[in-house]
Amino acid sequence: MFSSDKNVEAIRQLFDDGREYLELKGHDVRLSLTEKLSVAASAFILGGVLLLLGCIVVAFLAAMFALFVSKYVGLTIACAITAALLSLLGVVCYAKRKAWIVNPVTRFFAGLILDVKSEK
Repeated sequence: MFSSDKNVEAIRQLFDDGREYLELKGHDVRLSLTEKLSVAASAFILGGVLLLLGCIVVAFLAAMFALFVSKYVGLTIACAITAALLSLLGVVCYAKRKAWIVNPVTRFFAGLILDVKSEK
Protein backbone atom coordinates (compact mmCIF):
# COMPACT_ATOMS: atom_id res chain seq x y z
CA MET A 1 0.00 0.00 0.00
CA PHE A 2 2.78 2.43 0.89
CA SER A 3 4.83 1.61 -2.17
CA SER A 4 2.16 2.56 -4.68
CA ASP A 5 3.10 5.12 -7.32
CA LYS A 6 0.63 7.61 -5.89
CA ASN A 7 2.26 7.60 -2.46
CA VAL A 8 5.77 7.79 -3.91
CA GLU A 9 4.74 10.73 -6.08
CA ALA A 10 3.16 12.46 -3.06
CA ILE A 11 6.37 12.04 -1.04
CA ARG A 12 8.47 13.29 -3.97
CA GLN A 13 6.18 16.31 -4.31
CA LEU A 14 6.48 16.92 -0.55
CA PHE A 15 10.30 16.91 -0.78
CA ASP A 16 10.22 19.17 -3.85
CA ASP A 17 7.94 21.62 -2.04
CA GLY A 18 10.20 21.52 1.03
CA ARG A 19 13.29 22.23 -1.08
CA GLU A 20 11.51 25.09 -2.86
CA TYR A 21 10.40 26.49 0.52
CA LEU A 22 13.98 26.43 1.84
CA GLU A 23 15.28 28.10 -1.33
CA LEU A 24 12.67 30.84 -1.01
CA LYS A 25 13.50 31.31 2.68
CA GLY A 26 17.19 31.65 1.76
CA HIS A 27 16.31 34.21 -0.89
CA ASP A 28 14.20 36.11 1.64
CA VAL A 29 17.08 36.13 4.13
CA ARG A 30 19.46 37.49 1.46
CA LEU A 31 17.00 40.23 0.50
CA SER A 32 16.45 41.16 4.13
CA LEU A 33 20.20 41.25 4.80
CA THR A 34 20.75 43.42 1.73
CA GLU A 35 18.09 45.85 2.88
CA LYS A 36 19.50 46.07 6.40
CA LEU A 37 23.08 46.52 5.18
CA SER A 38 21.93 49.25 2.79
CA VAL A 39 20.23 51.14 5.61
CA ALA A 40 23.27 50.73 7.88
CA ALA A 41 25.71 51.84 5.18
CA SER A 42 23.63 54.89 4.30
CA ALA A 43 23.37 55.78 8.00
CA PHE A 44 27.18 55.52 8.36
CA ILE A 45 27.73 57.69 5.29
CA LEU A 46 25.20 60.28 6.45
CA GLY A 47 26.74 60.25 9.92
CA GLY A 48 30.21 60.80 8.46
CA VAL A 49 29.05 63.71 6.31
CA LEU A 50 27.23 65.30 9.23
CA LEU A 51 30.25 64.78 11.49
CA LEU A 52 32.53 66.46 8.95
CA LEU A 53 30.15 69.39 8.53
CA GLY A 54 29.76 69.65 12.30
CA CYS A 55 33.54 69.80 12.75
CA ILE A 56 33.77 72.60 10.19
CA VAL A 57 30.98 74.51 11.93
CA VAL A 58 32.62 74.09 15.34
CA ALA A 59 35.95 75.28 13.93
CA PHE A 60 34.34 78.43 12.51
CA LEU A 61 32.38 79.07 15.70
CA ALA A 62 35.54 78.65 17.77
CA ALA A 63 37.43 81.10 15.55
CA MET A 64 34.54 83.55 15.72
CA PHE A 65 34.39 83.26 19.51
CA ALA A 66 38.16 83.75 19.82
CA LEU A 67 38.09 86.83 17.60
CA PHE A 68 35.15 88.27 19.53
CA VAL A 69 36.76 87.70 22.93
CA SER A 70 40.15 88.97 21.67
CA LYS A 71 38.72 92.51 21.63
CA TYR A 72 38.53 92.36 25.41
CA VAL A 73 41.44 90.14 26.57
CA GLY A 74 43.90 89.88 23.70
CA LEU A 75 44.22 87.25 20.99
CA THR A 76 46.46 84.83 22.89
CA ILE A 77 44.22 84.65 25.95
CA ALA A 78 41.12 84.46 23.73
CA CYS A 79 42.58 81.44 21.92
CA ALA A 80 43.43 79.86 25.28
CA ILE A 81 39.88 80.42 26.54
CA THR A 82 38.47 78.94 23.33
CA ALA A 83 40.75 75.91 23.64
CA ALA A 84 39.71 75.44 27.28
CA LEU A 85 36.01 75.61 26.37
CA LEU A 86 36.47 73.12 23.52
CA SER A 87 38.41 70.83 25.87
CA LEU A 88 35.59 71.06 28.40
CA LEU A 89 33.10 70.23 25.65
CA GLY A 90 35.24 67.20 24.74
CA VAL A 91 35.31 66.02 28.37
CA VAL A 92 31.52 66.38 28.66
CA CYS A 93 31.02 64.44 25.41
CA TYR A 94 33.37 61.71 26.64
CA ALA A 95 31.56 61.52 29.98
CA LYS A 96 28.16 61.24 28.27
CA ARG A 97 29.32 58.95 25.43
CA LYS A 98 27.16 56.05 26.59
CA ALA A 99 23.95 58.08 26.67
CA TRP A 100 24.70 60.16 23.57
CA ILE A 101 26.48 57.68 21.30
CA VAL A 102 26.50 54.04 22.46
CA ASN A 103 22.83 53.68 23.41
CA PRO A 104 21.38 55.38 20.29
CA VAL A 105 23.66 53.35 17.98
CA THR A 106 22.71 50.15 19.82
CA ARG A 107 19.00 50.99 19.55
CA PHE A 108 19.43 51.77 15.84
CA PHE A 109 21.08 48.44 15.06
CA ALA A 110 18.75 46.49 17.33
CA GLY A 111 15.77 48.05 15.58
CA LEU A 112 17.33 47.42 12.20
CA ILE A 113 18.34 43.81 12.76
CA LEU A 114 15.65 42.63 15.16
CA ASP A 115 12.79 44.75 13.73
CA VAL A 116 12.07 46.06 17.23
CA LYS A 117 9.98 49.21 17.35
CA SER A 118 11.43 51.69 19.86
CA GLU A 119 9.02 52.79 22.57
CA LYS A 120 8.80 56.58 22.73
